This record gives sequence, C-alpha cells and structure tokens, in this order.
Amino acid sequence: MTTGLLTKLAFAVGVAVPALLQAQRGASNRPIELGIDAALTYESSDNVKQTALTLPVSKFRVGFFMTDAVSLEPSVSLQYSRTTIENPVTGNDRTSSGTSYDLDFSLLYHFATDRTHSQPFIRPFFGIRGFNGEGNSASQALFGGAIGVKAPIATRLAARFEFGVTHFAEDEPEFESSNRIFGSFGLSFFVR
Repeated sequence: MTTGLLTKLAFAVGVAVPALLQAQRGASNRPIELGIDAALTYESSDNVKQTALTLPVSKFRVGFFMTDAVSLEPSVSLQYSRTTIENPVTGNDRTSSGTSYDLDFSLLYHFATDRTHSQPFIRPFFGIRGFNGEGNSASQALFGGAIGVKAPIATRLAARFEFGVTHFAEDEPEFESSNRIFGSFGLSFFVR
C-alpha cells in the first residue's frame, strides 16, 4: 500500500474518531451496538479463487449511533495461523506462521429507526487488509458496500443478516486486485 493511501486512511480515522466521540457525548441516550458475525465469502482475482466459511466469528464490530438512523461502525478481524509440514523422507520439518487482519469503517443508514421491528440498512465501507509473517508484510486498501437487515430477538439483542461486495485494491507484488462477495449472519447486542 502506498504511503499516501495510508496517510489518507490515518487522516480519515483521526477526523472521524473525535467527531464520533463528540456526537456520542451529545447523544448519551443513543445505544452502542456490539456485534459479532460469521461469514461465507467467495473471493476471486486473475489467478486465485477462494471460498471460505468462518464460524462462529469472523469479525467484531462496534456501532456508534450518531442519529437514530445513522451509525458509524468500525470492525476488526484478526487471524493467526501456524503451519508445520513434515517431510517423512528427510525427517525435517518446515514451519511458517503469520498474522492477517482486516480493519474497516462503515457508515450504516437504517431505513427504519424502531429497534422493536426489523431494520433494513445499507452499509458503505472502506478499510485496509494486511498480513505479517516470515519477515514479510503487506497491506492493501479495500472498499465496498452491503445491504442487510437487523431483526429483533429480545429487548437488547438482534440478529443481523447482510450481503455485500468488497473490492481489494492492487498492491504489487504481494496483492493483486480482487473482489469478494459475502454473506454474513451475526448478533448485535445493544448497550444503553
């Protein structure tokens, strides 16, 4: 990822977080939404096609309601993996490990503001995906959009269903551009 793109992303976060905190101070009766999601994804690029099912949790999100209909929602996904390959002929092992992450910022618009009924929404987002492992690291910008619905289960609990698409920008040599189609199911817990 270019330094300019990282700088712009850091600037956007630096501007958004203080504004968000100020909006929350003025709206102390608005809920905060804590959520977890499982996901089914299909990602394709020129040379790679990948399908993944992540259960029970693929990401954690926090929604800050700025108005009754609009919320700002950062989310994070973090994965660590370690692989050991044994060679039965030589008796030698080869081990590799790494950490990958997705960090994104969303702006949800809810078409209905009453949480006691289903709430359809749209969610444009942008963020960054990256990895670090074996002395190598890289990151790439991402952006996309989703549509979904929150369905109440209890007073402070809702099910969340979402379908969307993500575009990952090219960052050679580590990442080529790719597109992901996803469906997710999650739970939202409302604080306040």
